[in-house]
Amino acid sequence: MSEQDIVERALNLGTTYFKNEDYSKAAKIFTKALKLVQSYSVDDLIKLRSKHGLSRHLGDDPSRITHPRYLKILDNRAATWEKLGDLHKALKDTKKMVKEDPYHLKAYVRYGKILQKLQLDGEADEVYERALKIADGGYRRFGISASERLVEAITLQKNLIRSRKISRESLATVGCEKRPIAPDSKDATKFLCGGLKKKKPEIPLGTDLISMCPTELFVAIFRHLTTKELVNCMLVSKLWRWRLMSVPQVFKDIKLNSVSYRHTANLVEFLKRLSKVASRIQINMLIFAPCLKAEEDRSLKLLLSCSFLNVRNCVLKTKELSLDRISNLLRTNPKLASSIENLTLVAAYSRNLSDAAENELLNLTTNLKTLELIVPRTIQPESLTSLLREKNDLQVVEANIQSLESVKIICDFRHVNPFFPYRKAITNSLPSTKLRKLFICGATCESGMNFQWLANFPNLDEFWFENNKNAFFHDFLQTVIERPIFHNLSKLIFREHRINSQPINLLEFPALHENQGFINNLIHLTTLDIMSTSLGGHGLSKLLFSLTENKIRKLNIGDCPYMHFQRTNDVGFLDLALALQKVPHLEDLSVHQAVALDDFSLKNLKAAAKYVKKLRKLDLSFNMALTGPAIYDFLRGLTESDYILLDKLSLHGCPSVSELTVKAIRSKGLVKELDFSLDKASWKVFGVNSLASFN
Repeated sequence: MSEQDIVERALNLGTTYFKNEDYSKAAKIFTKALKLVQSYSVDDLIKLRSKHGLSRHLGDDPSRITHPRYLKILDNRAATWEKLGDLHKALKDTKKMVKEDPYHLKAYVRYGKILQKLQLDGEADEVYERALKIADGGYRRFGISASERLVEAITLQKNLIRSRKISRESLATVGCEKRPIAPDSKDATKFLCGGLKKKKPEIPLGTDLISMCPTELFVAIFRHLTTKELVNCMLVSKLWRWRLMSVPQVFKDIKLNSVSYRHTANLVEFLKRLSKVASRIQINMLIFAPCLKAEEDRSLKLLLSCSFLNVRNCVLKTKELSLDRISNLLRTNPKLASSIENLTLVAAYSRNLSDAAENELLNLTTNLKTLELIVPRTIQPESLTSLLREKNDLQVVEANIQSLESVKIICDFRHVNPFFPYRKAITNSLPSTKLRKLFICGATCESGMNFQWLANFPNLDEFWFENNKNAFFHDFLQTVIERPIFHNLSKLIFREHRINSQPINLLEFPALHENQGFINNLIHLTTLDIMSTSLGGHGLSKLLFSLTENKIRKLNIGDCPYMHFQRTNDVGFLDLALALQKVPHLEDLSVHQAVALDDFSLKNLKAAAKYVKKLRKLDLSFNMALTGPAIYDFLRGLTESDYILLDKLSLHGCPSVSELTVKAIRSKGLVKELDFSLDKASWKVFGVNSLASFN
């Protein structure tokens, strides 16, 4: 390997250490590289510079002959010294760069910044002034055009220095002016009426108004900035840093995604400094996601050890840590755990986890109201001794569950089995009157699971049950038909993981419309989403017919294989006119990916539109048989005959609809908003209309 290759490898290795924030090793590598490039003979340097297409010497001094990478290595080492806080060594390397190449503007930029950090603004200003003169002289003498970016950077630094100088002078004069002498009695009326008005002082150009504004206004301005923006503001000046550190309430949201352990340590150190101003730091939102799996445990351990933190909303995203490990870390800081009201965890689930270990998280977070748990996989516990601790009293655990208002559990059933986290706590819980929202997606349920346990949550307002193995809509319907459960259920979303071999048509319940318990369970529904279920057309008609005084505003019947729109005698046919008569308050209808929804079915929908005058949103996506002309005629008929102007129409994945038709619909104003894309692969979008985050 040649010496030149060694230099390049050393430069790359040092740069890698620098990027990984291992500055000590980077400094050692750059120092060795400098010794190597300085060991070259003059003849070798001339040949090497010629090989790289460079002039024989730097500038107009023939004795100044250096290695082509010398200045680069020197600049990198100066940056490394700066990161290590050794500003004098950084300044020494920067002076060498300026001496070797007087036209190296980047060296002047670093030179001036280091002087500013050393509180030598006057010298820094002189350096920047000299740099601009040299840049101008280089162009005049040698035709060397200076980088516009570097010239702008130097000019900006000069303006910052001038602004700080003016700000200090302005602050020094605050309060030094004498109060006006009270006027004579004969001028009292004139004074009170504003006759003796003091002339407003002119604000000098470049004055730092932010540093001079009152604390209340300062907080009102900076509380709207993100964590990254606040950190950048602290780098503006020492005065800004001091003022921000004196008002910890502006750091109400801390959002750190993909952070290293070093970043975490810096954050904790910064929070410790803030805690000296306020004994307890109130954080509204904490989002924390380590970037490296190997650093997750110690990063989270360090963060959760901050006893001076109060966190209202906490989001912790991990790749390797398990639910019980996070519980153990929270156990070391009960004050922090008890301050959390809304908790979102992305964590693995340990197999054979004991009830006490699983429910320890609920025991620690005594004020928890909302729990969201995303579980991508199951892991094998390292040892049973870490899990089989002394069991807590089950009554205490259930009491903590009773305090929750919302529970959301999202799993990948391909990797999380058997069952799912908090299965026993939910299905065997004592009655809870506080739980308003329950979301379960991607879970593996027990075979033959019934839904009798829902009676423990009578005040549910929203029940979302999607893509869960061994759970079927027929069993859910049978439960709500046989016994009273819900008092005020307004949103029901039920989507099956696997379609049954037989359609659900409710033929075994002939007097369903007389079943008052069933009616009371569902009469308050405003959203009914039963897409991807085994419900047939006759079953839906019977269900809607039973709820004669329903308040349904949103109906989703897409992707139901036993429901079609071709008039036949089988129980799968859905008579749109009959069904829509039963939902007079309907505002949002989704019939995406339906069976046999064609142009003729669209005419039937147009005829039935007179029963749903409030309809404003319609989704017909992924219906392959629909054509552009039929949709155009449908929309025109709605606006002309029924005076219905849709706010939004979705037509994703309809290959028979052309761009010309879409343009015509938009130009005629037949709909306020039209979503159309042939490239969209799936109707479901996680976080928008689906909880299925794992494919």
